[in-house]
Amino acid sequence: MAVKVGESGKLLVSSFAGDDPMRCLTYVEQKLGVVWQPDAAEANGAAKAIDRMEKRAIRVNGHANGNAPGSQPVDDRQAFAIRLWSEAIDPRGTLVETYLRSRRLDLPDGVAMSVIRFHPSCPFGPGMRHPCMVAAFRSIETGAVVAIHRTALTADGRKLDRKMLGPVAGAAIMLGELDAERGCLTVGEGIESALSGLAMGFAPAWAMGSADAIAKLPVLRGVDSLTILGEIDGGASAKAIGQVGMAWSEGGREVLVATPKAGFGKDVNDALQKRSNGEDVLDVVEYETEPKGGSSIAEVIAEAETIETGTISQDALARIFANRYVDRLRYCHSSGSWFEWSGSHWEQDTKARAFNFVRCLGREMTEGSTPREIREVRKVTFAAGVERFAQGDQAFAVSMGDWDRDTFLLGTPGGTVDLRTGKLRQADPRDGITKLTSVAPADQADCPRWLQFLDEATGKDQGLIRFLQQWGGYCLTGDTREHALFFGYGPGGNGKSVLVNVFTGILADYAVTAAMDTFTASRGDKHPTELAMLRGARLATASETEEGKSWAEARIKSITGGDAVSARFMRQDFFTFMPTFKLLIVGNHKPVLHNVDEAARRRFNIVPFTRRPATPDRQLEGKLRAEWPGIFRWLIEGCLDWQANGLVRPESVRAATDSYFSDQDMFGQWLEEECDLEPGNPHKWATTTELFVSWADYAKAAGETAGGMRSFRDMLLRRDIEAFRNMNGRGFRGIQIKPKRAYGEAA
Repeated sequence: MAVKVGESGKLLVSSFAGDDPMRCLTYVEQKLGVVWQPDAAEANGAAKAIDRMEKRAIRVNGHANGNAPGSQPVDDRQAFAIRLWSEAIDPRGTLVETYLRSRRLDLPDGVAMSVIRFHPSCPFGPGMRHPCMVAAFRSIETGAVVAIHRTALTADGRKLDRKMLGPVAGAAIMLGELDAERGCLTVGEGIESALSGLAMGFAPAWAMGSADAIAKLPVLRGVDSLTILGEIDGGASAKAIGQVGMAWSEGGREVLVATPKAGFGKDVNDALQKRSNGEDVLDVVEYETEPKGGSSIAEVIAEAETIETGTISQDALARIFANRYVDRLRYCHSSGSWFEWSGSHWEQDTKARAFNFVRCLGREMTEGSTPREIREVRKVTFAAGVERFAQGDQAFAVSMGDWDRDTFLLGTPGGTVDLRTGKLRQADPRDGITKLTSVAPADQADCPRWLQFLDEATGKDQGLIRFLQQWGGYCLTGDTREHALFFGYGPGGNGKSVLVNVFTGILADYAVTAAMDTFTASRGDKHPTELAMLRGARLATASETEEGKSWAEARIKSITGGDAVSARFMRQDFFTFMPTFKLLIVGNHKPVLHNVDEAARRRFNIVPFTRRPATPDRQLEGKLRAEWPGIFRWLIEGCLDWQANGLVRPESVRAATDSYFSDQDMFGQWLEEECDLEPGNPHKWATTTELFVSWADYAKAAGETAGGMRSFRDMLLRRDIEAFRNMNGRGFRGIQIKPKRAYGEAA
């Protein structure tokens, strides 16, 4: 190699060994401490040189991956890949994040820059450059960057194409390092699959780049469990799973295969995009080495046809399976999942236990059979076919409406509480209970620290304590007859959050925490998924109201009024459910209520929390947790009291609620301050227009919107003010606008 100053005054680098020009450039930059800043002509010439280099490498290697070891073109491509990797920048805030968000993927801090970067103008074949997401392939043996994966993107972040550059054999895009203590590894084909696996808790996750690379993954020291993110293609993915599964199983390692459940797409990223509310969207099953000619687990998903054997069919074995497991299993067609009776409740099968039961039954039924029958029945395809037959058996079939039907039964770890009597009895699978509280109730309401807390929070207001006990007991049920909302108001540190945490902690599966925006007004409608999460709950809590926010009055009236609610989970169909939840909301600010009518007065219960303990107990919630069984019994007693006497509102709640309504009733304030009311007096009257002008001026002065003439008339009628119509127009009797007083004049 020679370096000299050319006629143009610029350095001229010459290689006499046919070296890659980009490697020469990098070498000179490092030795001389300079950086090449090309003009337009030089950049065009360099691009052409790069194109020639890519064509030469592809021509010699025969494919775009450049995997032929030892050849000079592979070295060229590797150096070029490393250079592009070094040029790439932090992907955060770039088109990379836009693209990943479109696939419902995040860009974790541990992945940005170390694994994924952004190249704003990346070479992408002869004469082409594109913005690219660039991911580094690192050698499995050394950890060094040896190749890159380029995803070309449009200006708005959509994928155009993808290419690999450099020797990827024996390398992987590593989202996380191997952990010797955990001893597990997850692998998938593409970077999107690996990121999806990472998002669903499979860590570390490696993208191998192709099904062939997965098939050739060597057994790694320190990895005891391998999870393969399979794709529903019935071809390359299935073949790769079979090859790597066989090798790792024979090496004494656990091999698991994760594939999308039926209806959740063809790969793991499809399943992630269709997932809502954290639901389980993957089938994770143990790989089983099959006899020669058998099928891999991934092939089962693409091929689960009925296979007849010498003496038994999938249908026949499914009937035997139903007879044996009819008291233990149910298949819910609404959710597409098996449920297993745990002894206390029906628990969703998230570990393919039903499939394993089928396999065990198949082994049992073929003991002593012919080798051909044993071979066929013990195939994974045969077991999958049996399971599909069983799913349609009416002995197993249930729908969402079959679960948790009795709103006065409560599942607990110690049995089922019948809230009509308060008694704990043995759990019965016929009740269809799918939820559990965190603890079983004690025989007695032994909870001294809890009762002390209530005394401190309420100032020993026994009426308020009884109300809290009744309300908590009411929340144990799925009954909503009170059509009520509980709003705990007051500054911080006065017990509101402690109360909420105790109630939700005990109710566990029966309680959900909702975003406050679900119940306050916004410019657009809230997404129906926010309501979908409330299905089946008995207590819904929200907190931290913002000052100046308004209630979403129509929604609150609907969901507390016993009306059916229409909702849906992300990317799923709408469904309708009857609310079983009660609203418990706490905050430091009272949301604005625009329409103070009888419906609102019936629903709202404002509970004041205004007392702070003299000496805060920072260990309080831990101490109360130890009393949960006793507090649970205390709540059950409150439920019985509520059923016998109704919800008894104490004076403190009535006064706080009335004060709230008085503050919020702007229309009532206008009637009192600006109008002379005398119902039934025909000599006192005013036209609708005259009254509306006065109301509009009053509302404007208070910073409120007056609304329209029609809503104004409705508000007067709801106050029992009599309307009339005559030759002079429309108006109201028994009301007049008070005359304006001069400034300083006594009222």
